Amino acid sequence: MTTYSFNHLIKYWDNFSNLWGTFPFSYNKMKKFHKYEEKLILSKIKNKKSVILDLGCGIGRMLILLKKRGFKKLYGIDISSKMLNRCKKSMADSIVLLQYDFRNRLPFQSEQFDFVLSTANSVISGIEKPEKILKEVKRVLKNEGRLVIDTYNAENLTEDIIEKYYKKLPKKIGFKKFDKKKKIIYFNGLYSRWLTENELKNLIEKAGFKLVSIQKKGIGLIAIAKKE
Repeated sequence: MTTYSFNHLIKYWDNFSNLWGTFPFSYNKMKKFHKYEEKLILSKIKNKKSVILDLGCGIGRMLILLKKRGFKKLYGIDISSKMLNRCKKSMADSIVLLQYDFRNRLPFQSEQFDFVLSTANSVISGIEKPEKILKEVKRVLKNEGRLVIDTYNAENLTEDIIEKYYKKLPKKIGFKKFDKKKKIIYFNGLYSRWLTENELKNLIEKAGFKLVSIQKKGIGLIAIAKKE
């Protein structure tokens, strides 16, 4: 896979920042998957005192939801300052938001978080060494802490999705080609790889987590893993 510089990734995701919520980002299959995921996460995080990190928080989809439900110890990290600026407009000043290249060592203490959420598909699908990121996640999780991670399911990556979603992306971040065999979509400046259930399972276990469950829902996979 191609290795992208920090500045390249900033530029790419900054271009995304003003487009969320518009077509094709409101593509119905993805919206349904995210709605299910949000309900699942809220059902798993019961203690309002939980310390939660959203890795690749973007404009704050999950952080805003958690804030509305009464969670206060929230952290968000993203590579795009423009994404974070949009997130800040909806969040309390007390919530910690950081711009950071999380392909490197995470800027947090060991065993700091009860939950780490990775619900932006690009966190593990568009980075060359996702297992390195997950090992850092394990470090910052408390013992018995949980990781919730999603990805789009390679079994459901069809030509229909390529036509109705990826080929309709704006030119700045536009679709370039689709490698059907490897299930990789290439853009003008990045790539996204959809994973199978076994690939997601192996990635999680390789990083040293105990897999609790993987759920298939619509076009996506949601895994819950535990640090032991």
